[in-house]
Amino acid sequence: MEPELKLINMDKVEVEQIEWLLYPFIPYGKVTIIQGDPGEGKTTMVLQIIAKLTTFVYVARKVCVYSVWDFIYYYNVLGVKG
Repeated sequence: MEPELKLINMDKVEVEQIEWLLYPFIPYGKVTIIQGDPGEGKTTMVLQIIAKLTTFVYVARKVCVYSVWDFIYYYNVLGVKG
């Protein structure tokens, strides 16, 4: 059984203030898609941002990562035949 489709008119949607993680490109708490051609540095940029927002601590020769932010990093290459 499929769920019932619920339509919402845009005049019923409340405007909300956006908090920016990186103004005006990455909103805080929202899904962000980074797209571009291969080799443009998308992965490097995302990993740099994550590295700056997390803290690495060495404990007994092991790296422990403490973060005040929650991240999900999903990597997908579309259209690549292998």
